[in-house]
Amino acid sequence: MDTVEFFLQQLGNGIILGSAYALVAIGLTLVFGVLGVINLAQGEIFMVGAFAGLVCLERGYGLTAALLAGGSVAGVLGLLIERLALRPLPASADPHIRMVSTIGVAVVIQQLVTRIFSARQHPYPTPEVLAGRVTMGPIQFDLVNLFILVLAAVLMLVLTLLIRHTKLGIAIRAVAENPRTAAMMGINSGMVVPFVFAVSSALAGVAGVLVGMYFNNLGPFIGIPIGLKALAAVIFGGLGSVGGAVAASLVIGVAEVMTVAYIASSWRDAVAFGIIIVALMLRPSGLFGSKVSEKV
Repeated sequence: MDTVEFFLQQLGNGIILGSAYALVAIGLTLVFGVLGVINLAQGEIFMVGAFAGLVCLERGYGLTAALLAGGSVAGVLGLLIERLALRPLPASADPHIRMVSTIGVAVVIQQLVTRIFSARQHPYPTPEVLAGRVTMGPIQFDLVNLFILVLAAVLMLVLTLLIRHTKLGIAIRAVAENPRTAAMMGINSGMVVPFVFAVSSALAGVAGVLVGMYFNNLGPFIGIPIGLKALAAVIFGGLGSVGGAVAASLVIGVAEVMTVAYIASSWRDAVAFGIIIVALMLRPSGLFGSKVSEKV
């Protein structure tokens, strides 16, 4: 493989990884758009979804069951977090208090998973249906990686259509714009907020299964770096911008893979976050910094 082919190979791998990160970042963006708070337990929700998928794969239930389990368990966990850790707080509470609450939830989840599955790394099996490689011109991709890219793209497209072209999406955007006005128009924010939490968490859970298959291993502390990268993508892309979160996630994924390929794996996070720091110094509002009215 010559230099150009190797570069294209790594570029494709970076886009694949970034597309999985984007699912987590989009979830953060949705919650921020509706509640104005960053859910810092998103990384741990991702991790729980990944473990739910791992259990299914280890017991031979197959890929579909793993994805459904990852999304469902993570979605239910998101509902519980919204109901038990955020809803009891006064509506007038400072957003930072809610953020601290999600940090506490993240620590509890991490410790519970560590007790159940231990702190060691677990091998993440690749389903037989995704074994093999696909040749695309001069480069080759593992079938599992192409599946990650396609599924992530489909989920992002479905979510975009939901937000932009359905009554539920209009309700979500209305609550994000102005909860009080939305309530006067008959929109029940008490239903919209849990739905957004469930969807954002389900996306993170599915992403957990995908990233587990990408790296072929999983540990209870993977939620920390993933959560930080998702948060960085949200800020780098522009707070409240779904498109910005996707674009920034792709940049992070490509930066990581290129660093591993051309420098060293130990530098992957340093280079990725370094790029974000420099970019934010040049453009503090992020890639697609948006107005409040464009949150979702």
